[in-house]
Amino acid sequence: MIYTSKLNSLKRFKDDASEVRTGFECGAGVANFNDVKVGDILECFSVSKMSAAEAAGQGSGPAGKK
Repeated sequence: MIYTSKLNSLKRFKDDASEVRTGFECGAGVANFNDVKVGDILECFSVSKMSAAEAAGQGSGPAGKK
């Protein structure tokens, strides 16, 4: 990971969008970062706070489920 920030805009056909389906082109703005170049990869993720009990109940994610 090179830089972590928030996604501050998402556009589809110059219109604001709240989501874009897989396989469709869009424009994305990254807060406090304007040096995105052709070939860069943007990975989006969310961070959630949870209690230790909630975390223990989740196991190791989908790969850990049997």
